[in-house]
Amino acid sequence: MKQEIIKEVERVGYTYLNHRPLTNHPDDWYLQVVLAKNSREYVVWLFNATRNTLNEGNYLETEEQAVAAYNSKK
Repeated sequence: MKQEIIKEVERVGYTYLNHRPLTNHPDDWYLQVVLAKNSREYVVWLFNATRNTLNEGNYLETEEQAVAAYNSKK
């Protein structure tokens, strides 16, 4: 799944930084929280592996804000 996430992140003009499961529930296997950046901002998305899409973008100015949003996304 990591390669699919990286490909989609790069397709929209960002650099992949990290990803993690949204939850530990087995039925949520296809939902991943993604952290990425470009030259202007950081973003936290929800990646849906069944649709290969990035959703619910939270765009942030600093790495500190982005990491906090990434860690707290549920």
